[in-house]
Order: sequence, then C-alpha cells, then structure tokens
Amino acid sequence: MGSGYQTFELVWCERKITVSHQANWLNSSHWHIELRCAERLPVTDTGYRSRFVAGVDFAGDAEIAAFVSAFPGCCRLLPPSRVLGSGAD
Repeated sequence: MGSGYQTFELVWCERKITVSHQANWLNSSHWHIELRCAERLPVTDTGYRSRFVAGVDFAGDAEIAAFVSAFPGCCRLLPPSRVLGSGAD
C-alpha cells in the first residue's frame, strides 16, 4: 500500500478487518478502498477486497465505514467498541 492511505479497524463476527482508504487515488478523483482480513469474509474468499468509488460519492473519511458496512453480502460491521460481548452493547 502506498503513502496517503488512512487506516482503521472494524470487527465483524470476531474477525478483525483492516480498512484502508485514499481519496483522489493517483489523481483519478476516485477513492480507493481496501479490506484486509486473515479470514474469509462474505465479500471475498481471500480476505482481501479492493474497490474504487467516484470521489463525489463521499463528503469525507467519515463516510467510508458506512459504505463498507453496505457492501453487498456483507453483514453489519461494528467498530471494536461495539463488538457484542465487549460490555459496550
């Protein structure tokens, strides 16, 4: 992964998912979004998924988590503080 990426983690069904994203990827006016997980996910058999999205679709970094949660076939992703059984639910 190159420079300029922002990264955060989500937890889904006890699987840690690293989400990396970069606005204006290679000056293309598109976001590049990557999902990485050590285990299989509903949106990938390999644990890796890359997606390009038009830059106008997001107002900023805060909307990436909602977009990832809405991937077709993907269950709702929860930030680590909201994992079931963590005492925060």
